[in-house]
Amino acid sequence: MKKLMIVACLASFAVPAVAQFPGIKLDTKAIEKAAKKDGDKAAKEAEKAAKDGARAALKADLIDTLALPRGDAKVPTTFLKLAAALSSAELDKALKGPGPFTLFAPSDAAFSTIAEVDLAALLADKAKLTSVLQSHVVAGALHAKDLKAGKLKSLGGADIAVTIADGKASFGGAHVVMTDIEATNGVVHVIDAVVMPKS
Repeated sequence: MKKLMIVACLASFAVPAVAQFPGIKLDTKAIEKAAKKDGDKAAKEAEKAAKDGARAALKADLIDTLALPRGDAKVPTTFLKLAAALSSAELDKALKGPGPFTLFAPSDAAFSTIAEVDLAALLADKAKLTSVLQSHVVAGALHAKDLKAGKLKSLGGADIAVTIADGKASFGGAHVVMTDIEATNGVVHVIDAVVMPKS
């Protein structure tokens, strides 16, 4: 499509010249060749940009990975609240370590389902906040294919139930809505709720 548009554009400038000077012959093959060359160049540049972006993502640890929006470009999935909570609980340093870890990451939308007063209380209680956040982390890099019905021992020691229904996994009652986001020290799965461990 881009090639055709370029050809049409070039032809629109060339045709009046041909009308004014009948002796001029329009070399459409040359125009098509030039258009194809420009199109190929643009395609190669786009491919290079995609590869560069992929390389940058692969160099990101779990914490840096949370800074990268995911999903729909118009309505991206973000993790600003989770990142801030991990920093407040001083767990961000641990998740920048060698790992590997599996992080079940509640999105900002997931945090928004918690009443503001309850969220404020949670963020103010560092011990409880740490316990809640540790419940979202499991040792080892577990990809979607590795998730089986049963229980996973979280970093905080709590046993978190994993269920599988219609091929889709849930973690602690939260639905896994995006899987296998790779990081240098583990893998991230996005969940739609904040998991609260039983006291």
